[in-house]
Amino acid sequence: MATSMLGGMQTEGDAVEGSEGVDGERMLVFGNPAPDEFYVDQPERRGSLRRILVVSNHVPPELLEALDLLQRGDEQIEVEYLGAVSGRETVQKIAEPSDFDGFDAVVTIGKTVQYALVRGVPVFCYDRFGGPGWLSAENFAEARAANFSGRGFGSLTSAEIVEALTRGFAGAAECALALHARYAREFLLSEALDRLGRSGQGIHSARAISDDQLAAYLVNQKVMNGLVNTVEARTQTNAFLEGQVRVETARVQSLTEQNEVAASQLDASASQNAELEQQLAETTAELASRAAENEQLAARLPRARLGRLARRLWPWRRHRPTLESIMSNFNDQIIAEFRANNGTVTTAGFGSSLVLLHSLGVKSGIERVTPVMSIARPDGTWLIAASKAGAPENPAWYANLKAKPETSIETGSDTVPVVAEELTDPEYDAGWAEFTSRAPGFADYQVKAGSRRIPVIKLSPR
Repeated sequence: MATSMLGGMQTEGDAVEGSEGVDGERMLVFGNPAPDEFYVDQPERRGSLRRILVVSNHVPPELLEALDLLQRGDEQIEVEYLGAVSGRETVQKIAEPSDFDGFDAVVTIGKTVQYALVRGVPVFCYDRFGGPGWLSAENFAEARAANFSGRGFGSLTSAEIVEALTRGFAGAAECALALHARYAREFLLSEALDRLGRSGQGIHSARAISDDQLAAYLVNQKVMNGLVNTVEARTQTNAFLEGQVRVETARVQSLTEQNEVAASQLDASASQNAELEQQLAETTAELASRAAENEQLAARLPRARLGRLARRLWPWRRHRPTLESIMSNFNDQIIAEFRANNGTVTTAGFGSSLVLLHSLGVKSGIERVTPVMSIARPDGTWLIAASKAGAPENPAWYANLKAKPETSIETGSDTVPVVAEELTDPEYDAGWAEFTSRAPGFADYQVKAGSRRIPVIKLSPR
């Protein structure tokens, strides 16, 4: 009867469960023994934890975080990686004996645990399946039964890993020497092959193999392990990218919702602006009516009495506020708030719907600055309307732009040179529709303006 050999299993139990029809007494679990060149007869005694070697292609997040904390901590422990680790500077190669030199401890699982054991290096057994942490006399048998895969021990938090690595190192260093003395020979490849030969008692399954055959077998094992590690690394990368896609999708949805809220606030501000302009128009009309009444009253008074009354009222008339001065003061307040808050005006609920229009006076030649409601369009232009709250005549800045269309506007963060162009049919209808949809009060202005069609002006960057 031939002896059956099983290798590469996660645990010895997996080997038994996966070998249906094979006599258990004739079964040998080969495991992942270390090549003989890894063995040292007298391992060095390590006194403190200064350098850690991590051998893995799938380091879990909590372990990465713990190692980063150790590197940034007061002791500034040096950490190097051997394998494919996302986001870290690593070396990807097959482990060699010299890779373990100069390190005080190795963090790994699987066959690399045995490599470290035969060199007498303390092993912190932990990876994506969790693990027992520092190998000790108490957990060695259970860890070995799981083929040092980390299964069966559970996971730790990053803080718990830092605590275990720093506080448990002294005991782990002593235990590493004891485990080397007890198990180093047992985990060598040559010893495993001898056990395999003895179990076969000379039958063909235990026949001697040449050095070339052994070398070919080891190379094949390394290639297979490399392929498995590559697949696992790509799986982790895909999972990371899927997570990034979910994050970006949530961010875009949040921005969309914010834009909808901002659009709603803009509509409300435009409506409030229209209401304020309507109130100003009513105030203007009332002041004009009172001025007319005063003129009629003055016409009925005797000249002498009118002169005496004028002299008595002169100080008051000299300082009496006019509509123009009221509007000027109001505009000054709006302009100051606009410039102080990068284009946002809370007064009267204007919000971010205004721009500051610069225009050069036709008669005076003085530059004027006027806050006006604007609509920023997707093509990079702006629309403004010369409503004057529905007055029968156009505002003064309209005549200024007609005389000198090249001017500029302030948008809050920038001053933009623009050229003004009055919209004509059929573009006018579309432009006017934008204003009435954003602020229904503009439709009322057109009714008040009577025969005057409120001009719509397009401001294009130049």
